[in-house]
Amino acid sequence: MVKLWLNILIVFTMILTCSFASDCIECPAGTYSNHSDISCSNCTAGSCTDTKDCVPCPPGFYSADSGQEACFECERGYNQSQPKKTECKPCPVGTYGNKTQLLLCELCNPGTYNNITGQTECVPCAKGKFQSQKGRNQCLDCIKGRVCNETGCDVCTLCQAGEASQNALYCNPCMPGTSTSGKEGYSVCVGCSAGTFCSDIGCKVCDDCKKGEYSPYSSSKKCLKCNIGQYQPKVGSRECLPCDPGKYQIAHAQSKCINCPPGYFCPNTNSGPIDCPDNAYCPENSASPQTCQALFVPNNASLARYCIPDTILYVTVAISLAMVILIVASLAFAIACRIHKNKILKIEESKSLLPSMRKPVKNPDYQGL
Repeated sequence: MVKLWLNILIVFTMILTCSFASDCIECPAGTYSNHSDISCSNCTAGSCTDTKDCVPCPPGFYSADSGQEACFECERGYNQSQPKKTECKPCPVGTYGNKTQLLLCELCNPGTYNNITGQTECVPCAKGKFQSQKGRNQCLDCIKGRVCNETGCDVCTLCQAGEASQNALYCNPCMPGTSTSGKEGYSVCVGCSAGTFCSDIGCKVCDDCKKGEYSPYSSSKKCLKCNIGQYQPKVGSRECLPCDPGKYQIAHAQSKCINCPPGYFCPNTNSGPIDCPDNAYCPENSASPQTCQALFVPNNASLARYCIPDTILYVTVAISLAMVILIVASLAFAIACRIHKNKILKIEESKSLLPSMRKPVKNPDYQGL
């Protein structure tokens, strides 16, 4: 109770003093008086004075100590979103602050990063790395088959068809004998399969070997030509086919063999036809001359395609027929003669019996009544 009256007395005395004095004492910077105190008070940390009262530091400002005349703005790389704060916060990783009085730090843009707090700018991604999202604290390596050959990439570029990359910096063209099969994003070029080839740098796809050509191995830079005596009717082949017996081919890189013509024979598939011998015949596709059977001869008038009967055969047949006819006639004559002779014998026998039958009887016997 005594203390209360003492305070009232002090206030009353101060009012009387200021009322009758020529002027009041102004509170120094960083202090304030609300007319109820006989002395000025320091503003608390996080605020400053406007000579009448302490006001809180607004967002983007701070006051670290008490008795501050003014609040300080947040420096670049720092921010403060709340009022009446004693410090500004450093921008976290993945953000930056390039202005003062920031309420919030800005996110690092794609293609940049920040792995240290309190930074005023973000760092571009190095070559061979990328970052496609905002507010990241690191960049990522480009995967094989994709590249970034400059700083600040937000995406890695696919290697085009006919190119490949393993170092994330440059796409290298495929060497002859390899390709990417027409696709993008290859880390290595693939060797052409057997039956295909690529003779240039940067092949997107390997080409099929033509008809009459072949490629027995992978990664071929060119196709090989079929040798003489061989052929290949299809594209994209890994081998040539031998000509069948009776056919031949004397040129390289051919898609078919040639039939050996009639009147000729072809013992080798890699050389031309040979005339058929006079004593043989050679139909089409003959690998060797064929001999006619006995009593037959080649039909030379029609390029010896077949055998025909020899002249001696006709003579032999005629003689044989004549002999058969003569034999048959002889047999018939002999049979006829024998039949005639038998008839004569029978007639003679009949005549020899007739006189005895006609001789009269001397004393005939008569019978009857």
